[in-house]
Amino acid sequence: MKTALIVTLGNRDIRLDARIPANEFLNINPDDKNSACYKGKDESFGEVLFLKSAREHGKIIFENYEFFKPYLKYPIVKPAIEYHYCPR
Repeated sequence: MKTALIVTLGNRDIRLDARIPANEFLNINPDDKNSACYKGKDESFGEVLFLKSAREHGKIIFENYEFFKPYLKYPIVKPAIEYHYCPR
């Protein structure tokens, strides 16, 4: 029997590692009012960056996934994925 996990993600569901380097895809300087991100703390990951617009910035991340992949954090969804897809 196959199971599908459908997840809808919003602004607080996807976070970027605060150590992400400057890049041409997103303005990630939280000190800039036009930045795509703002700083925050996460219990699991420490300092992280939250996206201001899940739809707009999520599209940029999707289109440039290989660059962003090592910096993506998704603490709200991670336990469900690990529970379902990791061997017990």
